Amino acid sequence: MTQNTSPLKISIGFGEAEGASVVRDRVLLADKLGFHGVWIADHFMPWFHSGKNSPFVWSLIASCLESTKNIKIGPCVTTPIGGRDHPALIAQASATIENMYPGRFRLSVGTGEAVNEARFSMGWPSLKERTERLVEGLDLIKELWASDEFVKHDGKYFPMNDVFLYTKPKQPPPIYFSCLGPKSAYLAGELGYDLLTLIVNGSDVGVTVQRCGDVIIPKFVAGVKSAGSDPKSKQKVVGLSLSFDSKEKFLSNARNSAGYYARGALDEPDPREMATRKSGSVTDEDLLKEYVYCSSWDDAIDVTKKIEEMGATEVFFWTGTDPDLITKYAEKILRYFTS
Repeated sequence: MTQNTSPLKISIGFGEAEGASVVRDRVLLADKLGFHGVWIADHFMPWFHSGKNSPFVWSLIASCLESTKNIKIGPCVTTPIGGRDHPALIAQASATIENMYPGRFRLSVGTGEAVNEARFSMGWPSLKERTERLVEGLDLIKELWASDEFVKHDGKYFPMNDVFLYTKPKQPPPIYFSCLGPKSAYLAGELGYDLLTLIVNGSDVGVTVQRCGDVIIPKFVAGVKSAGSDPKSKQKVVGLSLSFDSKEKFLSNARNSAGYYARGALDEPDPREMATRKSGSVTDEDLLKEYVYCSSWDDAIDVTKKIEEMGATEVFFWTGTDPDLITKYAEKILRYFTS
């Protein structure tokens, strides 16, 4: 295997079903191993009733930052669209964490899923409305971070009079706009945010490795250019899951999470339904599309290099919390891209 001089950043991610103390300990391990960052799922309830855990991500992020020295940490993803997460409170939480741990907090945002949002005061609006809410919410967040005067926000969804954020971030945290389709990717670039996308080929969102390179990143770049900015100045983060199992072994273990890939999964509010009714509608063929299969770590490196060639500046892997596997990713992939 040849040595690599790539500037590509390598990070890892953890799902919401992991226990809080376990995630904190694995973030500490990732920091010691030299990973660039960790993305931690932000859910109120887990995708599946069998998940058993769904810790409050803001408490967890603060604990993880206090326990580590260098690694960057952010939620994946927060939804400042009202109901569960009012943008003014996300502005305050982000500013507080950035104030305490300068340069190490990253904010990623998205339009959400029903399992996390539908039970709160706004219910579960259409994607169009959720996108409008997100865009306005981000405007309010940035205004509160920057303003030295009391703010009057005349928004459609988040009108606020005489509001002032007393704890400001030392520097505004970078904002990563979560995109799973061409329209959102273009919008993210047009509005000046960084990009976060996931390789996931579910029925509602189809982002294969190829589509990421052919559609998502190019649309983001086009949006950046339309705003008169340099695409090289923007971060482009791609998350994915690798499998080293045989397809047969993978299928035998995959049914517990199959509902995530069913049509209408983003609109399903009940984790019990996701684990039963939804999972039954997903075929083996559908499941086999969800992971990138590797017969060796050389295959994993080749996939990562391909994503880098598409224009990604950071790749993160959903490793889970197995410390041996995290260490293996550090030895086989992180070391290759940082040596």
